[in-house]
Formats: sequence, structure tokens, C-alpha cells
Amino acid sequence: MHCIHCGSAHTDTAQFCPQCGQSLANARLTPAEETRQNFEAMIGPKNQHYYLPRFEDFEANGKTSLGWHWPAFFITFYWLLYRKMWLAALLYFILPYVCTSLLGLVSSLLGASGAPMMGIGYLVYILAILLLPPLFANSLYYRHCQSKIRKAEALHSERQRQLGYLSAKGGTSSIILFVVLIVG
Repeated sequence: MHCIHCGSAHTDTAQFCPQCGQSLANARLTPAEETRQNFEAMIGPKNQHYYLPRFEDFEANGKTSLGWHWPAFFITFYWLLYRKMWLAALLYFILPYVCTSLLGLVSSLLGASGAPMMGIGYLVYILAILLLPPLFANSLYYRHCQSKIRKAEALHSERQRQLGYLSAKGGTSSIILFVVLIVG
């Protein structure tokens, strides 16, 4: 456990904080405080000021909403890697190849008569690949964090171990630098 006054670690049986001396009698967290602490551990130190208010709104409303996320608009793949959403990054990387292959296959089967329909298909695909990720980025990241939080709670009964797991699985990744160097 951590002291709610100074944040230093202590044992669950301690009566007073070893660092600041404050009483630990009422040091239990409310469910809202525990949820916020989970999200803080999962998000990591970078951009908590951006994500926490949005996640708290999602929690309060019981549902996610559309928003706009500029990094997901300009550098979607790298943002997904940066936030450790590996499966979403892989899908985002592969999806253009799959979609264009399918559109090309359908186009070749339809021949010249299907050209207008294929043009519309490509336009819809381009708009979707450009607009959907930034519109749903906060919701996607929120669900990713929730998934990791549920897994931490299932794996560990101790609160500190849960927070340690979330800190390890969350935060940001430095692999993006490696990918940028390789791709660049």
C-alpha cells in the first residue's frame, strides 16, 4: 500500500506511515480513486492530463464517445505502437493491403462496368482509413486500458502487484524509435 498523504510505500499492517508519520487508519481508497489510480498506472507519466479527464468522463457516462485525436490522425500506426496497442497496430498495418487487394480483385472481376463502383469503394476506404482512427482513438485506448486492468485484477489479488503489472504493461513504448529508424 501507499500512504495517501506522502505516497510512500508501507505494509498493509502498518498503523502509521514510516515516512511522514500520518495515521493510515483511513488509507483505503474509494472505488473511484482506485479506478483513477489504475488508469494513472496504465497511462504512465506522459499525457495523463489529456487521457484521465476523458477516461473519467467515459467512466461517469458508462460509455465511450467520439472525439478527435491529432496524433492518431497524423501518425496512427506510430501512435498505436507508442501506446503499446500491438494488435491494433498490426491490424492497422495489414488492413490497407487486405482492403486494396480485395478492391483490386473485385475490380478485375467486374471489369470496365464496375469502375465507378470501385472508385467509390476506394474513396470510402481512404476516408475510413484517415478519419476513423482519430475519431475512435480515445475510445480504443480506453478499452485497451480497461482490458489490461481487468487482466491485472484477475492475475493478482494484491493491490501493489496490480499496479506494478499495469505500470509494466502500460505507459509508452520506445520501440517506436526503432521502427522509425528501420522504416525511415
